[in-house]
Amino acid sequence: MNPLKKIFQFYINSSIHVALAATALTWVTAEELQLESKSNVLGLVFSSTVSAYNFIKYFGLAQTHHRNYTSQLKWIIWLSIVATAFSIWLCFSLAQSALFVMLVSGIICFLYAIPIGFRHQFLRGRNLRAVSGLKIFIIGLVWTLITVGLPLMDNLTSFGTTEFLYGLQRFVFILVLMLPFDIRDTAYDELKLATIPQILGLFWTKIAGAVGIGFVVWVSFSLQMQRLPVLTTNLLLLAALLYSNPRRSFNFSAFWVEALPMVWFVLLGLSQI
Repeated sequence: MNPLKKIFQFYINSSIHVALAATALTWVTAEELQLESKSNVLGLVFSSTVSAYNFIKYFGLAQTHHRNYTSQLKWIIWLSIVATAFSIWLCFSLAQSALFVMLVSGIICFLYAIPIGFRHQFLRGRNLRAVSGLKIFIIGLVWTLITVGLPLMDNLTSFGTTEFLYGLQRFVFILVLMLPFDIRDTAYDELKLATIPQILGLFWTKIAGAVGIGFVVWVSFSLQMQRLPVLTTNLLLLAALLYSNPRRSFNFSAFWVEALPMVWFVLLGLSQI
């Protein structure tokens, strides 16, 4: 295999790309809400995202195929161990309220990946990922907690209308960002997952996504944020959503769509110059 292709595959499969996206959105939050952009928070978002995503993706595989690890998977496991240790170390530098946000997010991620034998019929023997209709909303909640709640709480910022609207905007942005992934996976997802494309169909999923994008842009304009970065990023997201279908390549969503938060980060950074 081409060495560059190997490096690219490791970059995607090890969750470095998605971790950069989460870190970029956290920086965007700090800039748009005029918070102190702390290196410990940005470092924690990056390392904890690597840890959480790799735990969710590879925990079951590591349990059942531990004797047949590929070379890449071994490196991913070591990266995840280092990222987890770094995350724990950085947690000691957080304000108490921010540490609570990390704890809640960590518990949700754990329950998302690991089946828990709750007595309630709703969750019996299942993880949160397998509960019909919940998957995309859990992802949106955790990303909002990490990329908005964490920097807000670590700056000990009071929570008012502006912060609530901004958090809701981020939640909706993440939901729309996840739609191309759900559209891609419609051929593989079990019907009981009840993803948005399975419920609404391809056409109405794209309509719902377009409405969500309109809401994201409206909030930025209402809160008098920088208009060009959010407008450009969300126009690109709209184009990606309209272009999405179950036949698109894995890298279309895993790389190009996931890179849109970094586009927002770059455009916002350039607007500060």
